[in-house]
Amino acid sequence: MAEPSGEAPNLRRITCIICPLGCALKVLLKNGEVVSVEGNRCQRGVMYAKDEVKPKRTLITVVKVYGGA
Repeated sequence: MAEPSGEAPNLRRITCIICPLGCALKVLLKNGEVVSVEGNRCQRGVMYAKDEVKPKRTLITVVKVYGGA
């Protein structure tokens, strides 16, 4: 059954590589946002899952800009 508002939940399965345990994580996404993380044996797994499925990238220029800092 479809969700009444927005898109249907999306389940992603990933393996956490932050520590040697290698937990199998289940990440539930709704409208592109992390709703829940299951399978982590430590708190670091939650942050890893959030960064892995929706990374924040820093963009820099590799071309010299005249008048720039």
